[in-house]
Amino acid sequence: MCDDLVYFNATMIQCRGLNASLGFTTGSIVVTVEGQAATSSVFKVKDGPSIDRVVPQIGTVDGGYVISVQGTNLGQRDADVRSVTIGGRPCTDVARDSAGTWVNCTAPPGVGARVSLGL
Repeated sequence: MCDDLVYFNATMIQCRGLNASLGFTTGSIVVTVEGQAATSSVFKVKDGPSIDRVVPQIGTVDGGYVISVQGTNLGQRDADVRSVTIGGRPCTDVARDSAGTWVNCTAPPGVGARVSLGL
């Protein structure tokens, strides 16, 4: 049941009241008008982003190296990835793939650890 339905035109409606947090991630839409029902194709509610790993896991406080965040639903358009931060500092040169499986960026200075190489 959709409590917040927006009618755009004869071919497009939007349900803003569907609560995906209840676990409804797939289903079908049935529109009933004056007792007659029409069923749409199956829809899927997109899950939120999930990070599986970050490469490299260790960096220097100098920054300037590329970080790759890998996972699922990380954005398919440039507008989907609004920002990437490490330790609260914004990365630069953010790039992503169209499948939403990785986001790369340049690490900012001031995060990570300075280690002695023992040379």
